[in-house]
Amino acid sequence: MTLPKTLIIGGIKWSIVLDKKISGGEFSWVKHQIKIQHKYSDERRFGVLIHEITEAMLVNNTMRYHKGFYDTHNGDYLFVFNHDNFEIFTDELSGVLKQFMRIK
Repeated sequence: MTLPKTLIIGGIKWSIVLDKKISGGEFSWVKHQIKIQHKYSDERRFGVLIHEITEAMLVNNTMRYHKGFYDTHNGDYLFVFNHDNFEIFTDELSGVLKQFMRIK
């Protein structure tokens, strides 16, 4: 599967970058960029991309919080939302996933 070079997330154009320097995946809210480890298989790249898209959307909609103020680690994030928030999230996610249907 060829990943898109850009996606619209929350009405903003984000770039998708395969990067040799990172392990896993990460997103930059300031740069509107998602980075994915380049050595992953296509299936793993897609899974990491969906993970990062989801997390960026949850941050955008104030549904992800830090449990602590200092020395934050992966496990220190808390995701909080009610059903109305979940509907907002799934509507936005469906808009992102529709973009994959246009990729050839």
